[in-house]
Amino acid sequence: MRYPESHFLKGIDAGIQRFIEVFAKYTDSVVDQVVHRDPDYITTVDEFFAMRRHAVRAEPSYVASALGSDLYSDFFEDPYVVKLYKAAIDLVILWNENDDDALNIDPMIMHHHQFDLAGALN
Repeated sequence: MRYPESHFLKGIDAGIQRFIEVFAKYTDSVVDQVVHRDPDYITTVDEFFAMRRHAVRAEPSYVASALGSDLYSDFFEDPYVVKLYKAAIDLVILWNENDDDALNIDPMIMHHHQFDLAGALN
């Protein structure tokens, strides 16, 4: 179904605004990742997820894929969608682990909770 042009532009405007906001967070988090590559600093798990949620590039991709749709009115603010959205991004983060120990969750858990590798993986 083709939407009237004004409806389409309304979705694009909201979508582009959201994309700009999300992409700004992404670029900021990439800078944060560079700072956290210091081998003498081991981030906490909370810091790791806060940083990686934006740096993993999933959010800009999700937002871009919805451009031009009618999803921008209340969809992205719905509490259930927000939870699902964050869970999906967290799964991408865990699946997309870095080879760099400074940004790998296993050494973080081992360091901050005094676990061996088996304990961290459990």
